[in-house]
Amino acid sequence: MKKYIFVVLTLFAIPTLLAQSNENRLFSYIGISSTDFSGNFSGNWSTGTNLGLGIELNINEHLSFLTYLEYSYLTLNENNLINNLGFNNSNVRIVGGSLHKFNIYGNIKYNIPVSKMITPYIIAGLGYFVMGNDDSKVMDSIGNVTKLFNVNEYAFSSNFGAGIDIDFGSKIGMFMDVQYLIGFTENKITSIPFRIGINYKL
Repeated sequence: MKKYIFVVLTLFAIPTLLAQSNENRLFSYIGISSTDFSGNFSGNWSTGTNLGLGIELNINEHLSFLTYLEYSYLTLNENNLINNLGFNNSNVRIVGGSLHKFNIYGNIKYNIPVSKMITPYIIAGLGYFVMGNDDSKVMDSIGNVTKLFNVNEYAFSSNFGAGIDIDFGSKIGMFMDVQYLIGFTENKITSIPFRIGINYKL
């Protein structure tokens, strides 16, 4: 817990010290994310939903620093897991197992202005996540129950991607991007999140 608190404070403090402009932005977004787990967990979860909230602190015309919090929710891919476990899928069902993931990110964003309204960008940075799943169990046709695995992971991550900002006026805009994320767990986790959101200039 102390390590997690330190990471949170560091990722929020550094961009605040670097920011030199009053053109900072608050942003929020929703997105979808496919996540791939190595080894025995591979293919166990379906594409999930992401929700995020953060701040973008402008350094100069081309550079800004983003720090944000994100919550991800992925449901269990029941059919795939049943096949992986070698069960006859007509006789058993799996209950629970949804995955919950909390992330904090600190990213550098390089802006490439092409007009007053449209700004493509590339983005890269580091993060830290905590992840766990609901209790999961297998139930057969006569009510026998077998408990399954539990996931409890926390680790640093890196990410990079590209997107586009679209300004609708002096204050309000939207953005879209796609990223590739690597989680440095014992068996590396990879994720491809797509985000669409709104931002507000302070």
